[in-house]
Amino acid sequence: HAPAEGDIDAWCSLFLNEFADLPGVTHATFGWDAPDGEQGRAAEFVAAGFTLERANVLVSTALSDTARINGELDVRPIDGTKEWLRATEIQFRCAPSRYRSHAGYRAFLTKRMDGYRQMVRAGLGHWYGAFIEDAMVGGCGLFGAGNVARFQMIGTDPVFQHQGVCTTLLVESGRRALAEGARKLVIVAEAESSAEAVYRKAGFERHEVQLGLERAPGKPAAKAISPEE
Repeated sequence: HAPAEGDIDAWCSLFLNEFADLPGVTHATFGWDAPDGEQGRAAEFVAAGFTLERANVLVSTALSDTARINGELDVRPIDGTKEWLRATEIQFRCAPSRYRSHAGYRAFLTKRMDGYRQMVRAGLGHWYGAFIEDAMVGGCGLFGAGNVARFQMIGTDPVFQHQGVCTTLLVESGRRALAEGARKLVIVAEAESSAEAVYRKAGFERHEVQLGLERAPGKPAAKAISPEE
């Protein structure tokens, strides 16, 4: 639920306690579903150094037939350590600079991608690569739960941006998931971003809102700030 009055101290304490055995965790982040856009007392967090982030949950049951597809790309599930290493490197290269500049981000991303690889091995979905000949230039995960398939971390190597890589990945992998039995595709994008515009052109529509609060690594521990302050 959205934060209520006084939640900042309780939420931050809960976060710190949860990760007390991991000294490398120096950020704090919270999120909640907000179909009606309810922010609650998020302003108290913002005053204490957090950034309020808004994302739109997008849904499609039938992808667009007019989406811009790059016919030179071969989209397929990746396999083998070499391709997974390349997929991880692409995700690092296309991550926001505020993440890439943090010393621990590459190690975090490597573990995260290892987790996706374990999900693939467990039969929960695929990690797709977009290839030009033998060179992987983009990638994304697509994992299922029931009749829903959820995209993860769609990204393009910056060298190959503006060539329809993300759209091609989205459409080709999404069509495959629908053919395999998924009835609904879900992806989340920063609200009003260029990524959201790409997804909407591919046939996705807004379904609900997700809100989040993030305090960047290295900032002092948050505390509630009263109106008098």
